[in-house]
Amino acid sequence: MSWESLKKLLPNSIKKAGLYDQITGQSVIDIAVRVLLARWGDKKASFVVFVSYQEGKLKAEVSSPVAMQALNVEKNILINAINHELHKKIIKEIVIRRKGF
Repeated sequence: MSWESLKKLLPNSIKKAGLYDQITGQSVIDIAVRVLLARWGDKKASFVVFVSYQEGKLKAEVSSPVAMQALNVEKNILINAINHELHKKIIKEIVIRRKGF
C-alpha cells in the first residue's frame, strides 16, 4: 500500500462520511458573513443572518425592511463577491426572507 498525503485523503474521507455538504454549507455561510461585513459594516450587517446553504441557494433572514431592500439591490454583487472568495461558482441565488415575530 502506497503512502498518500492527508491533503488527498481528507476530501474523500469527508465525502464518504457524508459531511461534505455540511462543511461546504458552513464555509459558504462564513464567507457570506465576511463579505457582507466588509461591504456594509457591523451595524448595517447586523440586520441580516445567513441561515443555510443548499444546492446553490443561500438563504438569508432580515430583520429590517431597509436591509431587505438593500440586500435585494446588491444581491448580484454579493453573489459574485462570495463566489470570487470561494474560487468557484457555487452560489446561484440568494433567497431573502423577512424575519417575523
